This record gives sequence, structure tokens and C-alpha cells, in this order.
Amino acid sequence: MFSIAGQTLIHADSLHWMCRQSGDEPWDVVVADPPYCAATRGGRVSQSSAKKYTSSDAKRQFAAFDGDHRDQRGFALWTALWTGAAHRLTRDGGALLVFIDYRNLAAMIDAIQAGGWCFDGVVPWLKTRGRPRVGWFQTSHSEFLVLGRKGPQDRSQRKCGPAFVQHTAPTSRVHPTQKPVQGSLI
Repeated sequence: MFSIAGQTLIHADSLHWMCRQSGDEPWDVVVADPPYCAATRGGRVSQSSAKKYTSSDAKRQFAAFDGDHRDQRGFALWTALWTGAAHRLTRDGGALLVFIDYRNLAAMIDAIQAGGWCFDGVVPWLKTRGRPRVGWFQTSHSEFLVLGRKGPQDRSQRKCGPAFVQHTAPTSRVHPTQKPVQGSLI
């Protein structure tokens, strides 16, 4: 367990950890960046995550992480389990924000609803450097933030989040799928 800027970061298998929690101190929000389990051309799904998310010309190699081997059905079932555990630990009116790429977007939407959350929309992450795909459209956003709610939304703050998130993926990172931390979502 780590504490960073007043926030607690827990390094554990999230499903097992959440199942052991009592829920005495309910959460306001759950922000998750689970393994995407995205099958791609060339059978990359069977590769280790260290190879899958590191380009061949990269100067840095990352450590592999578990959980990125599921097919789409296994991914949806697993996601329903951990989002269900998170739902139990979240206060009424709390929120779920989960990063996912386009290949498992539909599975994620279905899975969070199976986990008990009300699906509340999708926010695209517009990356300032898109991925060129020769002979096809350039991918300017290939990741999304899927939003879920536990019960009615608290509208007393009168704030509104953005229609999209626009940040460049970090170039100096310690994890292959690290997200940018500058700015704010709401």
C-alpha cells in the first residue's frame, strides 16, 4: 500500500482485495485502467504484455503484467466480477471511470452493467499524436473512458466534465500503458 499526494494506492489483485473489504468506508469514485485484453493482428494477444505494448524500436523494455490474456467473453465476465465488487464498496451516487480501447468498448459497457452500475456514457481520449494506419483512417483516439454511476447522480455541485479528454500519452513512463496525470477530468 502506497500513499501519494494524500491518495492511497494499493498494489494487489483488485478482485481478491475488494472481496476482502467490508465496505465500512464507502468510496466516492473508482478509476480503473484494467488490462485491455485486446486481440490484434498477428496473434499479439498470446504475447507477454511486455512485448505487446512495447514497439520493436523502443529503447526501454517494461515488466510484464498479468491478466491481459483473456478473449472478449472472458474479459467481459472478469470485468463484471471486479466491477461488481467495486459497486458493493461504492457509496450511492458514486462513480466508475474505466479506461478501455475500441476493441473491447462494447464488452466493457455490457460488463459494468452486469456488475450493477448504470452506464452513463463514454468520453473519448483524444491523443494529440494519432496512430497512422496505412490504407485506412488514422486513429486519433483509440482509448475511451467508460462512465458508470451507482444510483442517482449528485447534481448539487453544478459542475460539468469535458466532452473529451485531450492529452498526449506520456513518453517518459514507468508502465507500458501509463496514463497522463496532468489536468483534471472534472
